[in-house]
Amino acid sequence: MEQATGIVNNLNSDGIKIPANREVIALIAYLQRLGSDISKPATTKK
Repeated sequence: MEQATGIVNNLNSDGIKIPANREVIALIAYLQRLGSDISKPATTKK
């Protein structure tokens, strides 16, 4: 919920009004997570 609130605050600053409990907010959070996971180096188990 903390991440959703941050996304909503960023959208509000751009003039987009949307509640934090909408599916589009969850989709944005998911896409942001994908982007952060891609940039991390892969770990290998031995």
